[in-house]
Amino acid sequence: MIPVMVLRNKSNPERYLAFDKDAKLNILNSLGLTEYDCHGGVLHYCMVENKPENIEKLQQIGVPLDDIKSMVSNDGTEIDIAKFVFTYGEAEWFSNEEFLGYTP
Repeated sequence: MIPVMVLRNKSNPERYLAFDKDAKLNILNSLGLTEYDCHGGVLHYCMVENKPENIEKLQQIGVPLDDIKSMVSNDGTEIDIAKFVFTYGEAEWFSNEEFLGYTP
């Protein structure tokens, strides 16, 4: 677990939820991107490895498991997180493989 400000999930005490913007950004930036397409100010896709640690981290920022499952690649190896980073993750910008909490 990344040392950030978190809140214990009441329905599952073993799971933690990030509640602060910086904590969410730290989690997003720890996912390890495998591929992305960003141009013209639009993040078209942003892939991370489909593994339990990344699923747990996405759930920590509030992404429901069903939403995560709906973004798994056809071959099952990656998750497209582009739809999550600006809503659940509270990122405002993506630059040089890093999610930012501000617009430069």
